[in-house]
Amino acid sequence: MTTTEAEPDVQWRGQWISTGEDGPAAPLLRRDLTAGPDVRSAQLHVAGLGLHRTTLDGAPVTDARLESGLSHYGARVLYSSYSVELGPGDHTIGVELGRGFYAMTTVNVWRWEQAPWRDLRKALVQLELLDADGHVVDVVTSDAHWRWTSGPTRFDSYYEGETFDARMDPVGWDSPGFTADGWAPVELVDPPTGRLVPQRHEPVRVVQTHEMSWLGGGDSGRPLVADVGRNLAGWVQVDVSGLPAGTTLGLQHGERLRPDGSVEAESVHVASERFNRSEVVTGAEPLRWEPRFSYTGFRYVQVDGVADPTGVGLRARHAHNDVREVSTFRCSDEVLSWIDSAMRLTVRNNLHHVPTDTPVYEKNGWTGDAQVAAEAMLAQFDLSRLFTKWLDDMADSQDAKGLIPVIVPSPGWGYRELAPAPEWTTLYPYLLDRVVDTYDRPDLAERHLGPVLAYLDHELGRITSDGLTSGVLGDYLAPGSHGTPPDDDLRMAASCYLHRALVLTADLVERTGWRDDSGTDHATRLRDAAASLATAVHRELFDAEQGLYTSDREPRYRQSTNILPVALGLTPPDEVGRVVDRLARDLTERGDHHDAGCLGLSELFGVLTRHGHADLAVRVASQVTPPSWGAWMESGEQTLREMWGTESRSLNHYFMGAMARWLYDSVAGVRRLAPGWREFAVEPAVVESLTHASYFYDGPQGRLGAAWERQERTLWVEVVVPERTRVWVRLPGREPESSGPGTWHFTVELPTG
Repeated sequence: MTTTEAEPDVQWRGQWISTGEDGPAAPLLRRDLTAGPDVRSAQLHVAGLGLHRTTLDGAPVTDARLESGLSHYGARVLYSSYSVELGPGDHTIGVELGRGFYAMTTVNVWRWEQAPWRDLRKALVQLELLDADGHVVDVVTSDAHWRWTSGPTRFDSYYEGETFDARMDPVGWDSPGFTADGWAPVELVDPPTGRLVPQRHEPVRVVQTHEMSWLGGGDSGRPLVADVGRNLAGWVQVDVSGLPAGTTLGLQHGERLRPDGSVEAESVHVASERFNRSEVVTGAEPLRWEPRFSYTGFRYVQVDGVADPTGVGLRARHAHNDVREVSTFRCSDEVLSWIDSAMRLTVRNNLHHVPTDTPVYEKNGWTGDAQVAAEAMLAQFDLSRLFTKWLDDMADSQDAKGLIPVIVPSPGWGYRELAPAPEWTTLYPYLLDRVVDTYDRPDLAERHLGPVLAYLDHELGRITSDGLTSGVLGDYLAPGSHGTPPDDDLRMAASCYLHRALVLTADLVERTGWRDDSGTDHATRLRDAAASLATAVHRELFDAEQGLYTSDREPRYRQSTNILPVALGLTPPDEVGRVVDRLARDLTERGDHHDAGCLGLSELFGVLTRHGHADLAVRVASQVTPPSWGAWMESGEQTLREMWGTESRSLNHYFMGAMARWLYDSVAGVRRLAPGWREFAVEPAVVESLTHASYFYDGPQGRLGAAWERQERTLWVEVVVPERTRVWVRLPGREPESSGPGTWHFTVELPTG
């Protein structure tokens, strides 16, 4: 039997079914059926809350995992559809239900276990039997004929892992001929409040499997630990043989080792002593097992319950939304190349139905992380479907006042906690603009501009008498900080990001021709509000004598305070040079080190490069002493930390890699100019410390990009332009040139000095 994902228009006929109780074990639900002689295939549709693993005749119907995707369940419930090869005769549908975020029991600070939609695990299933011409000849649905029992997954939690007891596994339960004596009838239950929609984004899949190396154990006096050699998100596959039935193996996952060699795994946010820990109880037969309803970030796995690895085999399963990588970057500088590589791996590790902040500690869709990193992420991966889905989550999560929470989806947390924070939640209009522009999707504006305007009006209503707005997060995690820097004037970041959101939304309204029933000229209204914000920022926070932004709330020079107004278009043109020169001086005085958090860092290098300091930008970015990415590289990291110091909670956080977009649009010099990449620019920042760089992108029209190489004073540039696309090439000492499709070569003699 083979299956493929499908997306038909489903006319649901069945009813939601459940066990009627909220026991700890994942329930198994089954239904026998007989297909008539005309049946040649089938369409299977499944909505399983919170997560489902569905089989047909004992085999999984898909290689997708953690189905179906997370959503704001009060507004939208995702279902998955599969095309199934199926012929005449007896068959069995099996569904195992996990908790996910829908039926969470683990107590956590974000209150997922108290979500307003929280309910019993339940399923809606429909199998449409088709003849050779694809016509429906019979339909089998979830109804009162289904039966259930508790399964071998005795416990599951996104935060606490799983417990699997092989002795409780009813072998053959989801195959024809199984006698389900003692299985209870299901209950017909009310549907969830959210409307059913198909899951259109790429599912979570196992994309790679890695062997693990054993550390410790035996006579070493240290715990038995396996190491995969890098930070991944996913789980481990366990092979067990030769151990007595009833042996319990504990599998503790973590990113670090303690001095005694044990795996470190603690969280102040989750009230549990088994954080990121799974358990396997052996049966009488050899066993291969891997989690079905949980995932985590890890490098190390500690195995408890045995003294040595005899009879135990582990493999790391790297799993994330199976998005396509669409670009490559190459560079002569080792640190810059490492940043690109680390950012790509860290982003992949954080794609699990939403872009998360960490696969270890939270698994939440923090808006601020993508606020700074979305452009880099879009330059690396095809996120057209995943980001479109997340935009729907944002609209679904909006409250009656127009507010967007700081995590999306949200169980109710983040509307007041760590909020309001427009420096985070203006992601909604920003991401809408970026997705529309990157993929040429003006249709998304029609769907989202109404909610976006409601959100922006909410933010405009918070502007205070000084003409500014404020947030609570600011330039998060600057060096030496474990959160919001204590000397950060929170009005600056909030006002700057609101300004950007207003301008981008005004542009989007104009270029898509969007209108609502009010007849209001929203573009003009938003631009006027943005201009007022810019005026207020410069009036209240600019020191004209020193040529820098500051306030009495900031006792020292803050780099990000001076980066953001320049980068986001609030600084008057005649003052930009002074502000950037003062920024450059501070960086130089710090020995070419930054002192910025996630917001300032995402814009620092572009500001320097655009305003005559490309060489300084490269020196700061390629620095190898702390705080720097080079220091992380030399310490052996392969992913990005959350914090700059060694005390960093998470080692799998992508927002500190947001500057990767500068690698592509400035170091390689490839920048999008028109929606859908119909026009792009090639304008590399050629500096003495770099000898070559390249960036190529698989765009809608085909492969595009550029590679450059410098030897002494000669610069060679190759530009690739696909069909229906134009490029503008801007090289040192030459007039800009425009070219159409083809592969173009340029040679430039660089000036001396």
